[in-house]
Amino acid sequence: MNRQELRKILEAEGIRSNAYDLDGGNPNERYVLSGSDTSWSVYYSERGLESGWRPFASEETACEYLLKLLREDPTTKTGK
Repeated sequence: MNRQELRKILEAEGIRSNAYDLDGGNPNERYVLSGSDTSWSVYYSERGLESGWRPFASEETACEYLLKLLREDPTTKTGK
C-alpha cells in the first residue's frame, strides 16, 4: 500500500481527513506519515512536538501501521 491507496481506504472507512496528514511536517493534533525514498516514519504531531515516533524501512509498512492507529482511535471517525 502507498499513500494514495491509504488515502482511498481512509476516505472509504470514514476517517476524518483532519485526523491525519500523509505529507509529513508538524500539523497540530494529527497522525502523520512522513517519508522519502529511503526512510519513513509515523508519529502524532501536537503543537510542533512529535510523540510516538516510529521509523519504517518502507512506505508500505509505514502506511499499514498508520492505518492500524487510525482504525483503533475512536476519535478519528466521522460518525457516518
